[in-house]
Amino acid sequence: MRIFQIFLLSNGGYYLGKLVPNPEFREDVVDLLRVLLRKHSSMLDRQLFNRMEKMEFLEKVLNSNNPQQIRMLGAFSKSAWGRASLRMSGALDLLIQKMVNTDSDEERLFVVQTFKEFLHDSAGLRHMGENESFMRKIVDDVGKFVEKHLDVCQPQIDYESLKMAEANPKMFPFTLKDTQQLSEASRRRRIEKENEIEKLHKDFYAVWAYYSPAAPRASSPNYSPCVSPPLSDPPSGASSPTIRPNDSILHEFVPPEPSYERFTVEMRKNLEMKLPRAERVWNKTIDGELSLLTWLSQDEQNLPLLARVDIVDTIINYLRNTSKPQFHCYRVLRRLATLRTHAYQLIDMQFHLKVLTGLCATPCRMLKHSKKCTRCEKCAELGREILREFATHVDNSYGDAHINAQFTSDDLVERTKAAIAKIVLVKERTRLAKVPSLSVLFESLTQILSSSENFKRIGLKAAFENGPSIVSQIIGSLSILIAGKKIRQLCNTDSWYFPPENENCMIEKAKIEEENTPELLKFLDENQDEVVSAPMHIVCEKSEYFHGMFSSGFLEQANNVRSFQIDGDICTRDEFRLFVHLVCECTGSCSAINDADQCATILELADRYLCHDVSKMLSSDKGPLRTYLRGTTLPILLPTALTTCAQEGSLDYALLTLIRFATPDEITTAMEAISGNSLLVETFLIALRKFIDAQRVGDLQ
Repeated sequence: MRIFQIFLLSNGGYYLGKLVPNPEFREDVVDLLRVLLRKHSSMLDRQLFNRMEKMEFLEKVLNSNNPQQIRMLGAFSKSAWGRASLRMSGALDLLIQKMVNTDSDEERLFVVQTFKEFLHDSAGLRHMGENESFMRKIVDDVGKFVEKHLDVCQPQIDYESLKMAEANPKMFPFTLKDTQQLSEASRRRRIEKENEIEKLHKDFYAVWAYYSPAAPRASSPNYSPCVSPPLSDPPSGASSPTIRPNDSILHEFVPPEPSYERFTVEMRKNLEMKLPRAERVWNKTIDGELSLLTWLSQDEQNLPLLARVDIVDTIINYLRNTSKPQFHCYRVLRRLATLRTHAYQLIDMQFHLKVLTGLCATPCRMLKHSKKCTRCEKCAELGREILREFATHVDNSYGDAHINAQFTSDDLVERTKAAIAKIVLVKERTRLAKVPSLSVLFESLTQILSSSENFKRIGLKAAFENGPSIVSQIIGSLSILIAGKKIRQLCNTDSWYFPPENENCMIEKAKIEEENTPELLKFLDENQDEVVSAPMHIVCEKSEYFHGMFSSGFLEQANNVRSFQIDGDICTRDEFRLFVHLVCECTGSCSAINDADQCATILELADRYLCHDVSKMLSSDKGPLRTYLRGTTLPILLPTALTTCAQEGSLDYALLTLIRFATPDEITTAMEAISGNSLLVETFLIALRKFIDAQRVGDLQ
């Protein structure tokens, strides 16, 4: 190395240049120049920069109107001295202005690629971050990209796997009942793992990671109802030490195994090559701008520049609503979560709620038995990581004092936000005991649901700009209090209801098989037209209402037929006919319940006419209520469950669906359906408080 330096200092490069025209030495001279350039590129760059500085090259470029001005300025970004000169001369501001104002995508991409040369130049990055137009331009560009490539996850139920599981129950994963059949050691390990998960519930691991009932997959050997901590090391046998690739002598010669990330990157590049050039340029520009934000967050001094509502919203929107996002930009949010000096500002902007609703509560995790998508699972994992980090910096006297101060506000919404923040972020018991956060939430919920006017005036208010309603945030925050083990206990026997398609009608069978003509109960509509007729003894046996009416001679018998007029205001003819077939325990297509509306009507009829067997069948593990009970049907089935006081466990299942398996919009619609009805609201609040107290973990009040 020393000889090359001496060669350069002795003006050897000059003589090498004179030898280049000679064909005899040209090849050797070029090889030697390549070695010199590789070994002393920094020295050559410095010499070149000094020459350009003496000639005032940069000033001449800035004062020129040359069409290639931007590209000539971009050449200075290749070296540290050039980047410093760009920053101090004002050329960097000129490049930023060009990026903001240009209409050419090619030119904008060149400027962004020039800025990427500043990734290791902290002063240059900070200079860009302090430029308001630069930050707004990135927000606008990413927003337009998301709008153009909007791809919201559309959850789908995995019917194929459900049918396979129905035909072969052994495909279901272990339930809690199966635990008794395991060996003592296996059962102990399982209980320890569940207890460990339960302890982590306030550490945002079990918030959205607990087992949600999904169809089992024969092709997924790693599927298990028990989840393991995300940061735990993979298990290894005692006789099989962990082998790392770098421990091998041949690791330099053996190519590494292709990872999933590498495969994804290569696949992404192959797909991009098939896109039109304009589309590729636009994609590279967005990737470059997000990389600039990510690198800007590397330096803790730059984080206050990123603690902005528009930056946080843009990154969450990009990760959630694009099909193949660059997940590296989540680091901006994670590093913001470590910014303790701006914890007040992040709490006030509802940073925790933005992450919770934007990343953790992804669409396909809000639907039971849905096909899981990789993007939603990745977003949920990153969201939990961000919230864990944020909670560690808020769960102290500094952050807790700011939250407690908001409880004294006269504004109900502000007190509610404080209670939600307390539940989500604070886990230390003494701090939780200072303010009864759960009681504050229930007081707010009571006032919001007390009348339709209060619901519209308070409940529909957004917790933050363009965010979900405050009433949905109250319900959603309660999910943090429920441990995953408790949810598995409610869902461990859950299955899917498939409407029967055979012709097994018990009414027709009873009419044919009985020797004597059975006494019939004829059900008539308001026009005295027959809706359906059924054997009297079956109807009276299954319904206490009809048993009390007809078995005591309350109505006179005539021609071996008795009649009952139905109320057309509570159901249609077809719905009542279906109800009678269910009362008679028909198991054919005549008793098929095809949607949530029919299920709600039959539940109301069963409650009205005291048909407990029908209610029990509808609410059973394999009944239609659990299948049709989802976020979209809550406005129909939740009021019915509250009114009819459905079978034991069914109301809990409805509340679980509301808290865990419903989107903010679905929660808002469900709460609007019961608001203003004092009886329903009182029943709902009592049942919800009882459910939370029974299922929650911890001593929150």
